[in-house]
Amino acid sequence: MIAKKGFAGIIFLTVLAIASLNMVSALDDGSQFVYDLSSGITRTFYAGNVLGFNVLGGRHIFLLVGIKDELVNVKLSEPVQTAAMSAGEEKRFDFNGDGIMDVYVKINDVVPSGVTNFANVTIRTIAEQAASPVTNPVEPVAPEPVAPAASAGEEQKGNAGNVVSEAKAEAKSSNVWIGIAVVAVVLIAAYFVFKYRKRHNPF
Repeated sequence: MIAKKGFAGIIFLTVLAIASLNMVSALDDGSQFVYDLSSGITRTFYAGNVLGFNVLGGRHIFLLVGIKDELVNVKLSEPVQTAAMSAGEEKRFDFNGDGIMDVYVKINDVVPSGVTNFANVTIRTIAEQAASPVTNPVEPVAPEPVAPAASAGEEQKGNAGNVVSEAKAEAKSSNVWIGIAVVAVVLIAAYFVFKYRKRHNPF
């Protein structure tokens, strides 16, 4: 009986040791899967470390590709999206092209570690509308000045002036014709007087 208990204890310890080794291996590899990132996760990433997560009903990954000159190269999939980010920089990623940002990534810090650098990164799932592109504001164009419309009195005065001018022109024209008629009558009368005198007084 004691031998059986001792054997069972050995099996339990063996399984525990194997599980511990697997856990340590996973942590050393940097691989981790998180089902819910809505609250976000902040952790240290070395080059090659991977974080798996669920978003939009599917599984996706975040990979820290490498760090060079304190510039962190990251890769998210699927679909594949890449970015080069510096310390303090944050980006949002759209995983289905609907204009709603689905994942937020921020590089909190880049720490030199001798041969290998590592970065402290925050990742969380979001649902934010993509920022609209900034456009240059259109400067308002000043309307061209418009001459004020003539008032009723000025319009009537103008019309009266036009009537007077037309009446003067007509009167002037009538006077000319009257003068021509008078001259014609005088010439005709002079012709008949001359003819009458010549008939009765030929010498």
